Amino acid sequence: MGSLIDPALIANDHIRIHALEGQLFRAVVQDAANRSRLSCSIWRERDLHAQAGAILERSEDALRDAVAALGRGVGGPWRAEQKAAALAAWLVLAGHVDTPSRMGSEDRVRPRTVRSLKATRP
Repeated sequence: MGSLIDPALIANDHIRIHALEGQLFRAVVQDAANRSRLSCSIWRERDLHAQAGAILERSEDALRDAVAALGRGVGGPWRAEQKAAALAAWLVLAGHVDTPSRMGSEDRVRPRTVRSLKATRP
């Protein structure tokens, strides 16, 4: 859910509601993380592999292969959102989540985001 477009500019009521739901969901999760003194990093799913590749110093293909291998032991389908969550978790475990957001202010409305949480140190 969500859109890069300001929901106020979406003419179709149904689509606009989904865009607003996406904004609300992300805001609630980010607010809860902040209130719990957890840092919250946000990646747009379509950008995740490129950003992770740069951070982890691996090719996007190598990351896709490694994440796909993780899912081979999982019963049932290994869906795109599960792969994205696994990659985000890899970034957290590798210690590469140390800023409030990996996105610029121009991306305030983010489609299909992956959130990863890491406790902040007092």
